[in-house]
Amino acid sequence: MKPLLSRLLSSINNLYLILPILLAIAALFRLHGIDWDSGFGFHPDERSIYMRAQCMYDVLRQQPGYQSCLLAHPQMEPGFPQISTIFDPARSPLNPNWFPLGSVLIYLLVIVQYLISPILDLTGLEIRYFARGLSTLADLGTIFFVFLIGRRMYHVKVGLLAAVLVTLSVIHIQNSHFYRPETFSVCLILMSFWAMLRVMEYGRVRDSVFLGISVGLALAPKISAITMLIVLGIPYFIQAFNGTYATHQGVRIRFSYWPLIYALLALCLAALVFILVTPYALIDAGNFIKDIKAQSYMANNPGVWPFTYQYMDTPNFIYQIYQSTVWGLGIPLGVLCWCSVLFTCVSALASRKHRIFDLMLLGCVIPTFIFLETFGVKFLRYVFPLMPFMILMAARCLWWLREVTNGDIPVRAPTFITRLTGRELGIKNKLLGRVTLFLTGLLIISTGFYAIAFQSIYSSEHPAVSASKWIHKNIESGSMVISDNHWDEYIPGLQRYRLWQFPVYDPDNPAKINNLVRRLSEADYVVFYSNRPYGSVARLPSEFPLSSRYYIKLFEGELGYRLEKSFFSYPNWLNVHFHDDPFSRAQVKRPESLAQRDGIGLNLGYADDNVIGYDHPPVLVFRNYGKKSESELRNILLPDVSSGNRIVSEASDSDVDPRTRHLMLTESDWLIQRQGGTWSQMFNENSWNNRFPVLAWLLVIVVGWIITLPLNLFIFRGLPDRGLGLAKIFSFLIIGYVVWISVSLDLFRFTNVTIFYSSCVVLALSLLVMAFARNEIITFLKEKWRLVILVDVIFFLAFFIFLWIRANNPDLWHPFRGGEKPMELAYLNAVVRSNLFPPYDPWFSGGYLNYYYWGYFLVSLPVKISRVLPTTAFNLAIPTFFALSVSGAFCLAYNIACKIQMVDSKLRFDSADIKSESNDFKKNSRLSNLRSVPNILHNRVWAPLTSEKFRVLFPVLVGIASAISVVVVGNLDGIIQLLQMTQGDISGSRAFDFWRSSRLIPPLSSVESSMLAFWVPTTMGAATEISHHITEFPFFSFLFADLHPHLMNIPFTMLVIGLGINLQFQFNASSTTWRIIACGILALGLGSLWVINSWDYPTYALLSIAFVALGIQAMAIPKLKKLSLFSVLVLSIIGASWILFLPFHESYETFGVGIAISRWTTPLNSYLVIFGWFLFIAISFLFLKISHSVLEIGLKVFHNDLLARYELTCLIIFLVSLASAFYLILTDYWTAACLVMLFGMSALAMVIEISQKPLKNTSGIVPLLLLSMGLAISIGVEFLHLAGDIGRMNTVFKLYLEVWLLFGLCTSYMGFIVIERLCTAWGWGKRYHYLSGIWFGAAAVLIISSFIYPVLGTLDRINDRFGETGITLDGVAYMGKAQHLEDDDKLDLRWDLEAIEWLQNNIYGSPVILEAHGAQYRWNGRVSAHTGLPTILGWPWHQIQQRNDYQDSILERVQDIALIYDLDDITATRKLLTKYQVSLIYVGELEKSYYSRAGLDKFDRMVSDGIIERLFQNRGATIYRSLVR
Repeated sequence: MKPLLSRLLSSINNLYLILPILLAIAALFRLHGIDWDSGFGFHPDERSIYMRAQCMYDVLRQQPGYQSCLLAHPQMEPGFPQISTIFDPARSPLNPNWFPLGSVLIYLLVIVQYLISPILDLTGLEIRYFARGLSTLADLGTIFFVFLIGRRMYHVKVGLLAAVLVTLSVIHIQNSHFYRPETFSVCLILMSFWAMLRVMEYGRVRDSVFLGISVGLALAPKISAITMLIVLGIPYFIQAFNGTYATHQGVRIRFSYWPLIYALLALCLAALVFILVTPYALIDAGNFIKDIKAQSYMANNPGVWPFTYQYMDTPNFIYQIYQSTVWGLGIPLGVLCWCSVLFTCVSALASRKHRIFDLMLLGCVIPTFIFLETFGVKFLRYVFPLMPFMILMAARCLWWLREVTNGDIPVRAPTFITRLTGRELGIKNKLLGRVTLFLTGLLIISTGFYAIAFQSIYSSEHPAVSASKWIHKNIESGSMVISDNHWDEYIPGLQRYRLWQFPVYDPDNPAKINNLVRRLSEADYVVFYSNRPYGSVARLPSEFPLSSRYYIKLFEGELGYRLEKSFFSYPNWLNVHFHDDPFSRAQVKRPESLAQRDGIGLNLGYADDNVIGYDHPPVLVFRNYGKKSESELRNILLPDVSSGNRIVSEASDSDVDPRTRHLMLTESDWLIQRQGGTWSQMFNENSWNNRFPVLAWLLVIVVGWIITLPLNLFIFRGLPDRGLGLAKIFSFLIIGYVVWISVSLDLFRFTNVTIFYSSCVVLALSLLVMAFARNEIITFLKEKWRLVILVDVIFFLAFFIFLWIRANNPDLWHPFRGGEKPMELAYLNAVVRSNLFPPYDPWFSGGYLNYYYWGYFLVSLPVKISRVLPTTAFNLAIPTFFALSVSGAFCLAYNIACKIQMVDSKLRFDSADIKSESNDFKKNSRLSNLRSVPNILHNRVWAPLTSEKFRVLFPVLVGIASAISVVVVGNLDGIIQLLQMTQGDISGSRAFDFWRSSRLIPPLSSVESSMLAFWVPTTMGAATEISHHITEFPFFSFLFADLHPHLMNIPFTMLVIGLGINLQFQFNASSTTWRIIACGILALGLGSLWVINSWDYPTYALLSIAFVALGIQAMAIPKLKKLSLFSVLVLSIIGASWILFLPFHESYETFGVGIAISRWTTPLNSYLVIFGWFLFIAISFLFLKISHSVLEIGLKVFHNDLLARYELTCLIIFLVSLASAFYLILTDYWTAACLVMLFGMSALAMVIEISQKPLKNTSGIVPLLLLSMGLAISIGVEFLHLAGDIGRMNTVFKLYLEVWLLFGLCTSYMGFIVIERLCTAWGWGKRYHYLSGIWFGAAAVLIISSFIYPVLGTLDRINDRFGETGITLDGVAYMGKAQHLEDDDKLDLRWDLEAIEWLQNNIYGSPVILEAHGAQYRWNGRVSAHTGLPTILGWPWHQIQQRNDYQDSILERVQDIALIYDLDDITATRKLLTKYQVSLIYVGELEKSYYSRAGLDKFDRMVSDGIIERLFQNRGATIYRSLVR
């Protein structure tokens, strides 16, 4: 006999019996415990609504005492208002003057009171029975509409199963016990969704009217429901194209305008209904918008309101998924619901049967969930509206399983099973069907069990009420009680006690804690209403360092208080208890005396405040058993303070805050680092290496290139030039990685011997490759020897040109335009001197570099081998990276152009193509009436260039153009400055400013949020934040010559692109072994981007994924195998890119990393000045590429002709881009709007390119892919920035540099194609010649303008230095003559130079040196920077960035350095020197300028006492050595 449930579901006739029973059960669950708070109003939002509704009712009826309601609104007129009064928001008593939760809820209660007033006279909180009854009715409506929707979309049994699950879901049961907007909003959203389904099915006017009314009502309780209601426009789109149909030849589009009219009708009705039920949203629009903004500001900024501190540092997505799964739905149902979202995604892709319904459900859930996760505050109620839709997906998933196992849906077993068994197997199986039915029943039973267990909290007394009764019974009247419920609810009836509320959310300061200490010494009890205070504050020591300490000590019992009584109300049934754990997340100790319950206890972890904070909070009562005095408590809760100064003491490691030990070397590693790196053993200023540093440097680079060349030629076999232009970059990567991993794994120390052995390992690999591919490599070199010479000529030419620039301004510091060279020199010297990795931090003694140091490591390789002085090597490294970038850009563009040319066997748009295209155009196009006139330019200009010789030169020209575009040209500020200079010559204006061109976006004020720009965070009257911007481009970066990660990473980003297109071009034509090796090298290159400059990793990871996809697409294998192979390779490459550099990631720590919504937008004119040349070429190319196809598609749509499938895709892309751009224009995002249109054009071009070529020939997509990525990044910068950034300064800086590289690489190829197209006749008439002339004129102006900056900017930069020291590469030569003003004190830098050289030549190892500490970018830190010796603290700002969570230790070092120099106390000074293991003390003119004379004189006394000794002295500097051990 079938189970009862199966029999009931099998017959549709039983449906109308089951649904009423279900609704009755739901009502029972929801009405049980309706008086859960015993009238005390423990839900603050409910209480507020009740009070406001009561006031409105009293004023309207002029009830006794109504005058108190007018105190806040003295202009309000009592009594039922007249028409004129209604429209005056200040006078109308119908104006709630409060809109956070929807005024319609207040009106409902006022109406209820009017209706029941003849029978019952209910006031205040007494109305709760009716209010919560209305909430229950709304949730019953939710169940009903879930059933209707499930039945209409999928099957009647799906609707019924979903209704059952909603009936039993705890999140619905709990919210029904509160009179808040959520239950009403969810019910009305579902009603709107059901109305939408009716519009889809019938398309009648009355259905649109019903939909409009439903939407208006749904918005009334909660305006944020609009994010879920946007999807309701889908039916009108479907109806508008209802006549569209597809054939095997294409798609025919038929468009109807009536659905748009119906949509407008529904929209107008929605607005009208919304205004009718919430009239003061319009009449009092100012206050309405203000309240909505306040709620948005609260949701976006945890901590602005104290009750949101608990959400600070809460992980996105994971938190809400966990809370909704464990506490909202119960684990079985919750897991199924979230998994069913993925199932629905797959179903929408795989099956057409229910695709539109799947997409509508996903459209309600996924965008809304992502939008909610942009909020910092994550109340569980925010995701409550998603639950019914997810439950529908879950029910549909279970029903699908049932159909599959019954054989109703044919699903075949995987191919390998078929091959194994020798026959095709389906999944139809009675046993599996019964298992599915059993699991469904188990799901319902488990969800029902949790629902019944949750009823127990309503069966028992509220914990606060129970606590109140216990307190009255057990605590004497008049006792002192500390109530720890700041911004929380209260325990009723404590008026008979001496109460004091601890203001925990007030800013932490000693006065606050001193007051707490005094109260704790006097109090008898401490009472918590809930876990909110300690649950939020104790886990935020950075926000509340003193208060968090109080909670930790209280729960540990150190304050003399012990838990006396606890009051919990856990969900339980049949002796199974569902426990939450408020202590672990708060990082406080669980009280040992906490009450334990009999039975099975399931600890489900932390529960959100919405789960337990209202109807069953954990109430704790602590009793003062210890009776500690104020002084005892103060010693525990406050650190020792002496007149505001920190007391110097020698503390053991066990006494030190563990956080200060983070990012520090172990004692053994620190000892090894200090003992190694002796300067005089590594460098000899008088050796031939330093007499001819350029020769020594280039010899090392060339030898490395020769060692890796065979390996390079093997790896890059997919590129026509075998990666010749990338070979030197490749040699740095391969040899560098072998050295680094050997040292990082503690196999060797970082010495020249290790570099030699590592080079031998790489050489052995190259020889192995040579043995297997000797003929292939030799043949290539014989055929391409001219190309080899050309690439080397380009490299050395670029190197020597920039070497000349550096030799004319080699200074490594300048007080105004010095940049960060001292810091970079310090890091380079530290890496060179380090024996272990990570290298020691030269500007934080005892610590290691918590920075992406890999670029400095790569530079250190030729430094150590060539033994060139680092101050000279610094100026050699800049030309090296410049030359690598030039050759890399040449290589990429050359290979892209060459590969496209090879695929086409001619230029992409040569005259033959155009002629053929023109003929087809005349025959088939509806534009055939356009006249065709031969292009004169083709015969006179371009014809000679279509010869075979030009076809050979074409890739070379493209490569050279790319190298110039990427690395050499500047932005258009050059021509602007030149014009201003021309005008300034008359008015006496100053000359060209090389610096200005890197700051083209002016300081911007943050934009304000609006109803349209909803994504912009609300500031709520906060001070306008100004964001500064850096708009560097490659040539400026090289000219400015900061050896910064973004500069060093430029050639390596090109290497990754080269590895990617190499894999793409060769994927289908090589062996599996080569593919694995190529993927591994790609992973290595990609991983190196993270450790050189992590900003670049996401962009190039996405590009790498795209290249892999294009490579796999060319394979002739089934789609499923392609998808599987793609998934495996992507996961492998991304995973390997991380694992290969795991030693770096294990030591590297990031702080505050995340994405934030940007409140700034780039002015369009600034963007055009920065990227104008590239955009001009890109727009021209895209116009020529897509114009013909767009016109053809437009005419086909107009004439209802048959559309090819790719043409339909193009039409959708065009419409979406146009609509998005229009919307962004309305929000005043002009730059984003233009970029979105360009991105849409690029996407169209890619679709057209794919449609015109076989999928195995994907090379033509590469330029478009690079362009699209650059546009996507630019669009992203308009909306997002890195959290913790200075405004969005670094986001613009680093990402716009990426955009420049991508634009430069692709537009070089595009430019040549545009020139060829414009010089070729293609039938646009005589006017086209004039347009071509205009285009060539504009291009010439832009090209000339782009070259102005490299010329004038270079001349200006060369002269921007201390003084003339001649042409040299010595970065410290300026110090011999330079003088510098520091706080009005003139410093002669030659004394520091002499002292630094003495230290380099005479000090063994890398001991700690003490020198002055000061502000960023000043002369302080100069000794450590030039010697590499670690100092106590260097420039502060970067140290704060690199050790953000440990800033206390940085501030401590600032104080200690000042104390060492200023203190007259020798004993205290000695202790501090010992603390930091200082060996050398430096006293130069800078120290004399910063510190007191008396403090510096003590060092001479310490010499006399034998504590230190004087090692070196000249007129301006003295060096002491500490004798303390």
